[in-house]
Amino acid sequence: MVKEKIPQIDGKELKKRRIALNISQNDFANVSNISYRTIIRFEQGKSVSDNSARKIAETLKILEAHPKHENLWWKSHKNSITEKP
Repeated sequence: MVKEKIPQIDGKELKKRRIALNISQNDFANVSNISYRTIIRFEQGKSVSDNSARKIAETLKILEAHPKHENLWWKSHKNSITEKP
């Protein structure tokens, strides 16, 4: 079994990039399908599960890759962003 590498991002970087995308902690948590408290803990530099860290990094990557975020398109695409085919 091959372990999947967890993308490297820290809480300060998430906060900076999330704010640049104009997404609240609550909305980012909803889109990532993880709890609001997990986003807060992560941004404060506290530990979160590997699975949560992976979801945070993957969601951030997807949101940044799609410039339609200005129109908050991601709110209507929550499930399609976080679900794997």
